[in-house]
Parts: sequence; structure tokens; C-alpha cells
Amino acid sequence: MWRALAAAFAVTLFASGQGAPQQSPAQQPARQPTFRTGAELVRIDATVVDGKGLSVTTLTPEDFQIEEDGVAQTIQTFKLIRLDGTEAADPWASDDVQPFELSRDDIRVFLVFWDEYHIPPHFIAARMRQDLTNFVRTQLGPRDVVAIMDVWTSTRDLKFTRDSYSLLPQISALRGREREYVPPRNGAEEAHLREGKM
Repeated sequence: MWRALAAAFAVTLFASGQGAPQQSPAQQPARQPTFRTGAELVRIDATVVDGKGLSVTTLTPEDFQIEEDGVAQTIQTFKLIRLDGTEAADPWASDDVQPFELSRDDIRVFLVFWDEYHIPPHFIAARMRQDLTNFVRTQLGPRDVVAIMDVWTSTRDLKFTRDSYSLLPQISALRGREREYVPPRNGAEEAHLREGKM
């Protein structure tokens, strides 16, 4: 049974700015400056395994270092999440189930974007398809949900699923088209070619 460890922690960033007070006549008391502050929590999930592929469960916040633009960030919260390999409810079964199911800590949502216009055809595309196939076969657990999209996939057409094997035909159909824009797929692509935007 596939097992993995997810260590979830969050970084809180504080940004402050000082508004300049308006000028007041000498006879009126000076207005106090306005300070605006805000905080943002950024959640980062990490799957940690040892050299044998076994989950590591003994890490602490001191074992992690987070940087943003070269600046070290403070870890505000740290939580160990165990994925027990049990089945989860279908988040798309009903509108009532979806918000609760997808908000759980042990649910991971993956969106794979295949940028065919920057992927060379033939060997490199074939290797990437194989890597993606191996990922959905070996790295996704029963609670994970995943979808695959390319440059022409509308967000309305995204189809998330927990059945990773159902994605294999879609993966095998992916192609690399770097510098190969003809023949075009559809009218929208023809318009891009005419306008020289490719």
C-alpha cells in the first residue's frame, strides 16, 4: 500500500505601510498617521522519505529552512499528517461533500499543465509522458485528486479524478510541438498564427 508523509507548515508574512498624514492648519491638532498591516499564511506541503523510500516521521521545524527571494522565513505552524491509505469520499459526489472533503489536511489536489509549445517532440516528449505515467501510478494515494490540462483546455473542461489510471489514455495522447505550429489544431490557433503570436 502506498504510504507517504506530508509535513505541512505555514509561513506568516507581515507587510506594513505608513500613510502620510494630511497637512493641518496650525490651529488644528495634527492627525495621527495611519498604519496598514496585513498577514498572509502560506501553506507548504512536504513529502519526506529516506533512501529506502520509507516515510520519515521524526522531523521537527528546525529540520526545515524556508526562504523567499533569499530571505529566511519563520515557520509559524508545523503539523505531521499521516496518510493511512484508506479511501475517501468522492468530492464531486455532491455540492455538500465537496467543500468539506477538499478542505481536509490529508487531501492533495494536483493539476498537471502540459505546455506542448515548449516541449520538443519525439524523444523528450516521450520521456516526459513516461515520467508523468510513473508519477500517477506510484506517487498518488487513494485520497489524492488530479487533473491534466494543456494550453487549449478550458477551466470549465477540467476533470478531476481519484482514478489515476483513467488518466493514462490522456497522458499517452500528449504531444510536444515546440517550433511545430502547423497544422494548427483549430480556428483559435489559426488566428494566433496569422497574428504572429506564437
